[in-house]
Amino acid sequence: MAWGICLGISCLLAAQAQDPIVAESPTYDQLGIHVVALQVNCWDAEIASQPVSAYLRVRLADMPVFIDTIQKSGPQMSLLLPINRVYELVFRAEKYLDTTLRIDFAQINDYELKLELGLKPDKIGLDIQIRDLNTDETLPLGGIVKNLYRPEAIYLNPREGREGFYQIRVREEDEYEMEVKSEQGYLFYTQNRIVPKRGLENRLDVKVVRSLAPGHRIPLQDVSFAYNDFSLSEQARSELDRVVPLLLQYPALLIEIAAHTDSDGTDAHNLRLSFLRAEAVQTYLLARGLSPSVLSVKGYGATQPIASNLSPEGKARNRRFELRVLRWTE
Repeated sequence: MAWGICLGISCLLAAQAQDPIVAESPTYDQLGIHVVALQVNCWDAEIASQPVSAYLRVRLADMPVFIDTIQKSGPQMSLLLPINRVYELVFRAEKYLDTTLRIDFAQINDYELKLELGLKPDKIGLDIQIRDLNTDETLPLGGIVKNLYRPEAIYLNPREGREGFYQIRVREEDEYEMEVKSEQGYLFYTQNRIVPKRGLENRLDVKVVRSLAPGHRIPLQDVSFAYNDFSLSEQARSELDRVVPLLLQYPALLIEIAAHTDSDGTDAHNLRLSFLRAEAVQTYLLARGLSPSVLSVKGYGATQPIASNLSPEGKARNRRFELRVLRWTE
């Protein structure tokens, strides 16, 4: 917990995370005329540049009830408190731990007080397992877990994990992406994403590839197409951007762009649609500097489903493309 005091104030502060407090509160009609102007700025304790909108209630330290007339909300709050009292300021913000400040105004030599209060996020657990894509072997590799909503990164040291297994704490309902870092000959990895939610088993199963032997697929995530469409989604373009450095590094590599459809429509329509999808991927990769000699395109229509076509979810999974290794040369 972090806070600051400005303008030469002499007072006693203490802060602690606690369970939510519920109490019936009387109204104090007369609080006196000798008061201190208190300003509180609430911030994220881990990201100092991020203000947090909090709800504030005030009570006298020797009484278990709140003062109804002193309730504030927002990232910046101002209030007047009579001197010669000891107060407890209780802050509550969504997805942050409740925090209590104890302020002693028994002896004070100024009439203005400014507090910078860092609120701690109320995090939840996330399990991470790193495995070989082809052998399913657990691997003692490290990596970075990045928060896609705010500037937060969690570094995973392989010496601190248990054979590629990590348990970390993350922010609820932020989106996280895992990137594997390795110097052990692994050429490629999946970048898994997750939005952790309280009450669920939050787990990332990360797969890495040591070899791109003929017949292996380059792992991709969320590269499905919209219904009866061959345009690339933002996620598909992001996944292809990860592939480009690998393909540029090995110009003798030959990759088949294999595109697929769901079972709706005629066989002839689906073959044509899948070929257009493969061509869209090829066009995107060529625009990023790849040679046409590295790429081969083929449409398979609905002949190679990976999920049932009896449900909308299954059909969405089948509307996809894959990158298959046809030739591999160091």
